[in-house]
Amino acid sequence: MRISMLIICILSCNWTFAQMPNFCGSSHDAESEKFLDAFFAGEFSTKNNDDILWVPMTIHLVSPTNGSTSYNEKDLGIALCQLNEDFINTNIQFYLSSIRYINNDTYFDHTFQQGFQMMNSNNVPGTANSYLVSSPAGNCGYFSPSGGAVALAYNCTGQFSHTWAHEMGHYFSLPHTFRGWEGEDYEAGDIAPNSVNGILVEKSEDKDNCDNQADRFCDTPVDYLSFRWNCTGDQESPVIQTDPDSIEFRSDGTYFMSYSNDACMDKFSSQQMDAMSANLENTKPQQIDHEYIPVELELDQIFGTFPINDEVVTDDDVLLEWEAGDQNVIGYFVEVSKFIGFQFTDYEVFVTEPSFMAYDLQNNKTYYWRITPVSQQTFCNNTFEPYTFQTSFVTSNEEISKDQNITISPNPNQGRFILTSEEQINGNIRIFSTTNQMVYNGKASHLKSLDINLDVPSGLYILQIEQEGKKINKKFIVH
Repeated sequence: MRISMLIICILSCNWTFAQMPNFCGSSHDAESEKFLDAFFAGEFSTKNNDDILWVPMTIHLVSPTNGSTSYNEKDLGIALCQLNEDFINTNIQFYLSSIRYINNDTYFDHTFQQGFQMMNSNNVPGTANSYLVSSPAGNCGYFSPSGGAVALAYNCTGQFSHTWAHEMGHYFSLPHTFRGWEGEDYEAGDIAPNSVNGILVEKSEDKDNCDNQADRFCDTPVDYLSFRWNCTGDQESPVIQTDPDSIEFRSDGTYFMSYSNDACMDKFSSQQMDAMSANLENTKPQQIDHEYIPVELELDQIFGTFPINDEVVTDDDVLLEWEAGDQNVIGYFVEVSKFIGFQFTDYEVFVTEPSFMAYDLQNNKTYYWRITPVSQQTFCNNTFEPYTFQTSFVTSNEEISKDQNITISPNPNQGRFILTSEEQINGNIRIFSTTNQMVYNGKASHLKSLDINLDVPSGLYILQIEQEGKKINKKFIVH
């Protein structure tokens, strides 16, 4: 099973909104309403201590059927960092249980019904499930009560985006701050009615009945704005609203459960945090991992070993290698680029072993490569300084002869082929997929011919022979 993680994608609010016309597709559901009835009646209590409730998260990265997507595990890691940062003042934190990969055109750009099918077919019990897709029913995100999971748009997650926190708020029972106004547009200058869609409208100064109005949380601000809005310099709405008692006010944009823009949002209220903890402890106790112990990575134990310090490589396929380091590392995000700033990259891949085969490199170029190790709860800010190497494919006649005298036949093949050499092979023979999975590891001694039989998917593979301190790579195709 692939256990994976983790281009910083800083999205401006206007660009994100242009891509996704609807911020949130969630509506307050009956189960959450029932829970809040009990919560406000005092039936649920929280521990009210500093113990962190660690929640295992299963991430489902959804791609088109052909597997192509611009989103990767490093984007995911940055988004998870932001989610935990948004929840830092609560006693809830998330760790990565696993990443699942789904290639399905229907799920990649889905309707609510298709999203329900996706979740019910793929949810992992005992974890909080989140699905990252292209378009979740035309929204930036939504929580599906019937599906028991959250769906998010790739373009609406990342650093400085709070969509995931907003939807996890719904996941843990929270309504919008403007509850009742969903689907209704408040007209500036109008005096608000006493109720909207059967929900009592919150009043600015009526705190005696605030737990029965709008979102029912007395420590969240009055808010009637059900559309995405940019806040003022005071983090308030530009729209002045008028409550049923003719009192004017501006909405406070700092709360995650409002529809203010990402630049304004920065918190849940104290009561909202209590409600989320109570919801997790009392309705989702199977999603709390009481045995989980977070461990910080010891990053100074990881060093690149080859190629580094402008070493010259003489083949267009190069195996990048580094020390495994901390035992808590579950994988590494690898970037390879011809630009020192990594503005454009040749490779952005996630691997679970301390090596990666970069193939089809260009001749006479300087390449930069760097790694970002990740653990289950350490997702970002671990990127190492880049290493460098040079490519020069002009080799000695002896090396050219040795390379040309090694053949793979047939090529293409169905996984079974014969490796032959005019000279004896004495060394290690390894075969890698283009995703760096080692599918064969053997040793040859005084051999000129070797029959190899692989049970592998179709695709391009690299066979590497290492002997006498030199590496020879040969490509072949399995069909």
